[in-house]
Amino acid sequence: MPDVKLVNISKRYGKGKIIAADKVNLEIKDGEYFTILGPSGCGKSTLLKIIAGIVKPDEGEVYVGGKLINDVPIEERRIAMVFQNILLFPHMNVEENIGYAPRVKGIERERRVKIVEEIVSMLKLTLRSTAFPDELSRGAQQKVSLARAIASETNLFLLDEPLSALDSRVRLELRYELRRLVKELGVTAIHVTHDQEEAMSISDRIAIMKHGKIIEVGSPVELYLGPRTIFTAHFLGKMNFMEGMVRESSGGGCVVEVSGGVRIRTKVRGRLARERVVLAIRPEFIKLSQTMNENEKNVIEGKIVEKFYTGSYIYYKVKLENGIEVFTLTEAEKMYKDGDKIYASFPPEYVILFKYPEEGLEKELSLE
Repeated sequence: MPDVKLVNISKRYGKGKIIAADKVNLEIKDGEYFTILGPSGCGKSTLLKIIAGIVKPDEGEVYVGGKLINDVPIEERRIAMVFQNILLFPHMNVEENIGYAPRVKGIERERRVKIVEEIVSMLKLTLRSTAFPDELSRGAQQKVSLARAIASETNLFLLDEPLSALDSRVRLELRYELRRLVKELGVTAIHVTHDQEEAMSISDRIAIMKHGKIIEVGSPVELYLGPRTIFTAHFLGKMNFMEGMVRESSGGGCVVEVSGGVRIRTKVRGRLARERVVLAIRPEFIKLSQTMNENEKNVIEGKIVEKFYTGSYIYYKVKLENGIEVFTLTEAEKMYKDGDKIYASFPPEYVILFKYPEEGLEKELSLE
């Protein structure tokens, strides 16, 4: 199984004006399901194409399995790539498409047939094995693309938005199938997507990318519960932000004053008094009640402005007494009406603090 290492990779387009990769350093471990996540145009697909050999970097080095491959031709890199746009031979049926790579490699017919049979069975394509691409659904076509990649018998899969062209139900089914296959085959996979939920559900680790740079790398849990940057906190799931000033700081945490003179106690240590900060908390950690509970911390009065029903859960937009609006997430049986008076509590252990960005919060949150 190959590990992948990128060292100071840079790539520019448009006479240097468009930066697709800016001194990117990244290491992917053997057998890892690794996802590069970021908004459109951040450079994530360019990185994948550089690893594949489709695009040549302006600067930097690419290593696979400890070997420098910058000058190794695409066909000799032994890398399988699956694209967003499904690429199948229209004149070949499912079995023939899957068996194409082994046939080109000169593998004897008996072994070739066995490889195809095993993969068709693994991906539950047996009933459609003689069908042609135009007789298949989009989901089935992408399964065949994956099967063809598996048949190439490589140890490194590059997946460029492989599920984005599919409908939501098929996308949901295939994402778990993808991870199962990667782990079952013991290969390394690098998956590019802009879909946060997709990345969270299938990845061992995720790299967050913005403007050609890797902002942060970590496991889904690490990045969701303890993001080190405002952009990661904003891009990965929903997050409420408030600008504030540290008023008290001690070994047990600090107190932050936000708009309207409201003070919120946190468990965050090491901040300086009068330091300007951005306070953040996930919607699901804000507790709502219609009665004041003296045992709760950081209770702020407010009212329900809007609600968004999602099935098992309801998102509420709450306008706090200091004028700030926050989103909360509660189970569906806890129903409130628009205009209801509410008490929102912010548990100190779930409050995150970030240093106030030099260019301002709005600029930091921008996906452009």
